[in-house]
Amino acid sequence: MVAKLRLISALCALVAAVIVVWQTNAPGPAAGGPLQLRSTAIPMTNVSTTIKWPVVETVNPRPFDPCEDIPLDVIKGIGLGFTPPAHEDGLRCHFDAGNYQMAIEAFVWRTYEETLPPDAVELDINGHRAAQYWIMKPTDWNDRWWITCGIAFKTSYGVIQQTVFYSPIYAADDVDCLQTNLQRGRELSPYYIY
Repeated sequence: MVAKLRLISALCALVAAVIVVWQTNAPGPAAGGPLQLRSTAIPMTNVSTTIKWPVVETVNPRPFDPCEDIPLDVIKGIGLGFTPPAHEDGLRCHFDAGNYQMAIEAFVWRTYEETLPPDAVELDINGHRAAQYWIMKPTDWNDRWWITCGIAFKTSYGVIQQTVFYSPIYAADDVDCLQTNLQRGRELSPYYIY
């Protein structure tokens, strides 16, 4: 019985190999013409080499660095100097107000229109086009989470995103996220590079 199974399996393997070879036979060169090899060294057009698409054309990959470009006395003067500003990934800077945290980040690879969620409210802050929105809305069931809101400023190179976040468990006083972020946007926007 075992010998019959081995014979049947070998026969099936042989038939499968013949079918595969038969279907993958490549045709030879076209009749009447020689085989031509062409160069593939010609540069491709309209190709992105980044995973972030579409790319906003810019000549300066660091047009605005919040940790470097906003004066430290301004940061301390509005209460964001509880700890020194800290560089994070890319062009993101972290500020600490003690009761809440704030992050300001410049995006050179994303446009203003792509940044806005559907429920964003557009407004004017010190003569600059901006939009305010919730990132994580406060609800009864998620009071353990960080409450986060953002403002996006339209720039010539992309967008500046300013976010305020806090935890109702660890904050001594409740923070009005949208109002606090709007106030900080009015105070800091003169120092942003658009």
